[in-house]
Order: sequence, then structure tokens, then C-alpha cells
Amino acid sequence: MLDVFADAVKRVDFSGGLVRMELVAAYPPGNPGDAQINLQPNGRLVMPLDGFLSTFQAMQHLIDQLVTAGIVQNRHAEPAVASTSPP
Repeated sequence: MLDVFADAVKRVDFSGGLVRMELVAAYPPGNPGDAQINLQPNGRLVMPLDGFLSTFQAMQHLIDQLVTAGIVQNRHAEPAVASTSPP
């Protein structure tokens, strides 16, 4: 089995019934003092639409578990509203 490490997915395209995801690896900035991280392509994942949709569903399930465990926060959660009623 081939293991591929990617820091992120830079681009996702759909063409000809296939989903193509460009994987990138993060490298330190080229110049000292430069804050910009250097992202370089390091692979591509190509799969049929059905495979992509089932993969997305599995990822969503994992995200839900991480939110429930408190490891990550849901970005779309409504912020708590302070009560305006008198004490």
C-alpha cells in the first residue's frame, strides 16, 4: 500500500465523471523573515464521483466525532447570546 502525506488539498475539480484533488505539502518560506508558507503540489487523488461522495460522508462522520469529543469546534455553531434580562 502506498502512503502519501499531504498538508492540504489545494484544488478539487470534477471532469469526465471523475473527481481530481490536488494534494500539496507545506514547506518553510523561501526567504528568511517571509511569513508566507510555500505550498508545493505533491500528488493527485483521482476517484469516481460515487467514491468521492462516500469519502466525503466518512470525513463528515469523523468531523462529527471530533466535534462531539471537543477536539474541534463547529465553525457554523451559533455564538452564545448573553441574557439581557435583569438578574
